[in-house]
Amino acid sequence: MRKSTVEQYLKTIYSLEMEAGMARTKILAERLGVKPPSVSEFCRKLRGKGYISWEPYQGARLTDTGREIANRVQEKYEVIWSFLLSLGVEYDEAREQACSMEHEISDESVKKLKALIRKVD
Repeated sequence: MRKSTVEQYLKTIYSLEMEAGMARTKILAERLGVKPPSVSEFCRKLRGKGYISWEPYQGARLTDTGREIANRVQEKYEVIWSFLLSLGVEYDEAREQACSMEHEISDESVKKLKALIRKVD
């Protein structure tokens, strides 16, 4: 399992939980741009890693471990997105770039980027 794929699934499940209380397979597939059988297969793997609780035809919810990862990824996204906007990067491009970068940047680099943003503000 690729780290970026795991993180994107967890972040999307988190978002759907906030909206509807649970991430249904069909809606998760639509959000991720994949087919429902692919979501089911990947959810089995995420459940096996302890990141989600999931039942076929019911949906998924994050475990504490999964929520911790999703929160960390979301924070990385927000810091990067904010930084790119402050540089004058166009809104949609900043969103797209932040979404790609959130999976590669280290926690330490995010801390330093946050400190820089605080200094500039």
